[in-house]
Amino acid sequence: AFGFVVLAAFQAAMVYVCAVSMLGHWLYNEAGLTGTGRLCLLAKLLDKHRLGDGLAWIGRGSLAVFLLSAFAQGATREVLLRVFHTREFWLQLLLPTVLATLLPVIVWYQQDRWRVGWLFRWPF
Repeated sequence: AFGFVVLAAFQAAMVYVCAVSMLGHWLYNEAGLTGTGRLCLLAKLLDKHRLGDGLAWIGRGSLAVFLLSAFAQGATREVLLRVFHTREFWLQLLLPTVLATLLPVIVWYQQDRWRVGWLFRWPF
C-alpha cells in the first residue's frame, strides 16, 4: 500500500510540475512505467481484500460482459428515458454502466440454470 501511495504521489507531482512540457516528450515513458507499477501494486493490494474478490467475480464473467453489455446498457437507457422520462446526465451514465456490467455477469453465472449456455459457446 505504501508503494502504491508513493507512486501515486510521484505521478501527481510529475503531472503538476511538467504538465505542459510533458506533451510529446520522453516523460511519457516514465509516466507509463510508473502507471504500470501502480497497477501491479494495486493488484497485489486487492489480492487480499474483499473488493478484490468482487472484482475477480466480475472478471470471471468478462466474456458475458463483452458479449451482452451493449444490450443491458441500451435497455437501461431506454427504460430511463421512456419510463422515467429522465435525461439527467449522471443517471444516464452511471446506472447503465453498472447494469451493463452486473447483468451479464449474473447471466454468466446462471447460464446452466437458465439454459442459455449456448450464448457463450462457439458453434463449430
